[in-house]
Amino acid sequence: TALKLGRIFAAKLVATGTLLHTPDNSLLSMRLIDSETTKIPKVVTRKMAPNALTIDEDMQSINRDILNTIVAKYPLRGFIVQADENGAIINLGSNQGVVPGTVFEVIEEGKPIKYKGRTMKGLPVVIGKVQVERVEPDMCMVTISEQKRPLQADDKIQEVAEVVSGEGSA
Repeated sequence: TALKLGRIFAAKLVATGTLLHTPDNSLLSMRLIDSETTKIPKVVTRKMAPNALTIDEDMQSINRDILNTIVAKYPLRGFIVQADENGAIINLGSNQGVVPGTVFEVIEEGKPIKYKGRTMKGLPVVIGKVQVERVEPDMCMVTISEQKRPLQADDKIQEVAEVVSGEGSA
């Protein structure tokens, strides 16, 4: 049922699970399910103290754990719209969930590989990194932190899966 609802609401991931309360603690068991493939990219199992003082820390840790999984398994992808030596504009913005500080790798297709008479796509090559400075609904202004060649319009970008941490995270 959760997967059907995920498809109806166009949700890529659906979370399902249980929260059990015992006199000594609470137990959380949760699964993230890909609504298109039914694969389970993340299972979260946590024992949480029934103490109201630590619930914020527990929830922040769980939130960071889920966010790291989403960024690693489902990175945002887009393109550079325009670039010069001072920075660039990308075609992703707050409507797609981009926030200031987000880092993207600039990638290009690697050289094709021939094997047993078959030509395969080459592995992507990282040619630079950019970091979001200003966010608009449908675009972002980024600064260039690394580049192996000058960046240009139509270069592909992909969100970097860096570990997101915060106070109280494990």
